[in-house]
Amino acid sequence: MSRTLLNGSEEIQSGSIPWAAMASGAIVPTASLVDGAKFIKSDGTVNMAAALNLGGYTVQNSGAPANASDLATKAYVDQKSGGIGGVHDVRILSAANIASLSGLSAIDGVTPVAGDVILLTAQTTASQNGPWTAASGSWTRPTWWASASTVNEGQYFMVAEGTTYKDTKFWCTTTGTITVDTTSVAFTQDFSGTTYTAGTGLGQVGNTFSVTYGTTAGTAAVGNDARITGALQTSALGANVQTALGVAVGTAGAVVVNGGALGTPSSGTLTSCSGLPIAGISGLGSNVATALAAAADGNRGFPILDSGGHLKAGDFPALTGDVTTTAGALATIVNNTSGSGFVKYTNFIWNETPTGSMNGVNTSFTLANAPANSGAAMELCFNGRTLEPGSGNDFTISGSTITMLFAPQSSDKLRAYYLK
Repeated sequence: MSRTLLNGSEEIQSGSIPWAAMASGAIVPTASLVDGAKFIKSDGTVNMAAALNLGGYTVQNSGAPANASDLATKAYVDQKSGGIGGVHDVRILSAANIASLSGLSAIDGVTPVAGDVILLTAQTTASQNGPWTAASGSWTRPTWWASASTVNEGQYFMVAEGTTYKDTKFWCTTTGTITVDTTSVAFTQDFSGTTYTAGTGLGQVGNTFSVTYGTTAGTAAVGNDARITGALQTSALGANVQTALGVAVGTAGAVVVNGGALGTPSSGTLTSCSGLPIAGISGLGSNVATALAAAADGNRGFPILDSGGHLKAGDFPALTGDVTTTAGALATIVNNTSGSGFVKYTNFIWNETPTGSMNGVNTSFTLANAPANSGAAMELCFNGRTLEPGSGNDFTISGSTITMLFAPQSSDKLRAYYLK
């Protein structure tokens, strides 16, 4: 398929195309760019030549590591560590403040021995929360949670014994780096993996509960269940509705439904009805009754349309020659008999290729007809763009002869659109 191309020697001024005018996705050779040789290619064919400083930013949307030298993503590390900063076992947990962090008094029904690790979660001084090693004297921090040391967020604890907290799990919700005995630390219980049982009126699928509807024992009551009383029964309906519901349809006092008898209206205006006889109806517009009584398609009667739903040809007046419609008249024929009437479509010429050589030398071209109004009724297009006529512009015209102010090349296209 042929296409119109821009001619660089005639239509593009050197140095006139800004970068913003380039098409999106235009291919620019890397070698033509400043520092192009230093660009990293997304296909991996150009490697780093020195250490890459990220300036405090992160590398995002990386794949999972496969080789020993690959960077590990956070998702990969979380998967391997369970998404937590560390897992620790403690013997018992205290969910109440312990004023004296010493001695071997019973906690949650268990008496610790020296060396047991106890997790505190509700100290008045929140920086005291966390694990402690029990002793007959003063308690100390475990080596992995040493005083003044730093630990990461997300620490996880498994409680082994206790009347209330046996076999429970707690994790540290404090974010960021934690300085032991300085940073306030908070804990919350992890209920994942806990078993639940649906009670009366509830259904359970996995960890999801739903209300079970029904009227039998052990289910939620609906409708007119005997367990629903007072305002929720039908007595809460509006005045006379309950009475009407108890009467047979079609009889006095019943609710009117589709097919029920309406009876004879005693007064009022009947509207939006079909299938009613014309006789006896008053209130029609002026002359409607007269037209209804006259013969169709006759004097004063309604016109009869043809099979296409239009007025018949005989209902229109016949007009010939150059005509001008007037009020109340219908024109069916419009002619151009004298040459001074309406312009015919044959007067328009479009997409004509003027004759003449396109060789970079010739500047004279000829049209098949002389454009009207001394050439003013013509548009000349060069490679799809409209040229400017007149002396000193793109072209001049005399009769049917076009004189270009430049010589089109063989690859150019010249097209004329005019009224002859």
